[in-house]
Amino acid sequence: MPRPAVLALCLLAVAACATARPLSAPNKVAPASNCAKPNPLGITGGWEAAKRVPRDVYTAITHAVVESGNSTWVPCDDPTPTLVAACSQVVAGTNYQVVADLTCNDIASSVGVEAEVYVPLAGLNCEPKVTQLTILSVDGKPVL
Repeated sequence: MPRPAVLALCLLAVAACATARPLSAPNKVAPASNCAKPNPLGITGGWEAAKRVPRDVYTAITHAVVESGNSTWVPCDDPTPTLVAACSQVVAGTNYQVVADLTCNDIASSVGVEAEVYVPLAGLNCEPKVTQLTILSVDGKPVL
C-alpha cells in the first residue's frame, strides 16, 4: 500500500477515535442497580456488578457528604457501611458506582447515598475521589 494511503487510514482512525462518544451521558451517575444488565453489544470494559467495595471508597464518600454541607446527617468517626448496590468499571484505576447506607450506631444516625468514586491505580499513592454524590436519605427520611 502506498504511503499516502497508509497515512490517510491512520488519520481516519485517529479522527474516528477523537469523535467517538460514550454510550451513556458523561458525568451522570447511573443507578448502580442497573449495572448487572449484560452489555447488548458484547463489549467488555463497561460497568459490571460489584459485590464488594473497598473501605477507602466508603471513607471518601463519608468525607464528601460532610464536606458537601448539603446534609443534616451527624457523622461519627467510623460509620458502618451497608452496601445496597454497586458497579465497578476498570479504567486507569477503577470507577465505582455505589448505593449505600452509612450508619453511626453509637448515635443512631444514618445517611443513604448514591455516589461515583474514582480509585487511582495502587502505585500512584493517591486517594479515591468522589466525582458524583447524591444524598438519598438522612436518618431514614428521603431527601427531596
